Amino acid sequence: MQPEFAKAVKGLAPGQVSPLIVTADGFHILKIDKTSGETHRPLSEVSEEIKEKLYKEAMETRYDRWLNQDLRARHHVETFL
Repeated sequence: MQPEFAKAVKGLAPGQVSPLIVTADGFHILKIDKTSGETHRPLSEVSEEIKEKLYKEAMETRYDRWLNQDLRARHHVETFL
């Protein structure tokens, strides 16, 4: 969503119409049919979740590399099925 649109519809309730919005693409008027709730959370709320997810992904990548490359390169591995 363009920043101008987000600013214009902020605080509007369903059924309300925005004021005239002028952009480089022309003139716009927006009407809110319905809202679906908050879609964004402040960074302060999600920073720990982001850190944990990035850490977990990094550890999984390092483990996979260790298991599939480093360990196999240093040792003789045969797979029998």
